[in-house]
Amino acid sequence: FPVEAVSVMVRICREAESATDHYAVFKQLIKSAPLPMSPLESLASSAVRTAHKVKAKMIVVLTREGVTARLVVHVDTTDEILAAALEQAKAMAFAKVGDSIVALHRIGNASVIKIVDIK
Repeated sequence: FPVEAVSVMVRICREAESATDHYAVFKQLIKSAPLPMSPLESLASSAVRTAHKVKAKMIVVLTREGVTARLVVHVDTTDEILAAALEQAKAMAFAKVGDSIVALHRIGNASVIKIVDIK
C-alpha cells in the first residue's frame, strides 16, 4: 500500500512541522553562525527572515539554471517555473489563494528574493 503509506507519512510530517518553532531554531543558528557569512548564506537567511515577516506559507528556491525544473514542468522561463511551482503548491494544499510565498532565484548574476501573493 505505497500510496497510503506516503499519505500517512505526509500527515506525520505536517504534524511534526506544525509543532516546531522554526524561527526560533533559525535565530539560534544565526547566533552561532560564523561571520562574515558567505553571500549564499546571507541570501538564504534573508529569505527566511522575509518569509517570517510576511508570514509566508513556504519558500520556493529555484535552481540557478533551472534545467531540472524545466525538464519536470516543460517550460522555458523562471517566471513559468515559479508559476508551475505555485500551481503545484496549491494542488498539494501547501498554499492557497491569498497566501504569500517567498521565492528565491537568480536572474543573470543577480540573486532575487520575491514575495508572491497566490492568486
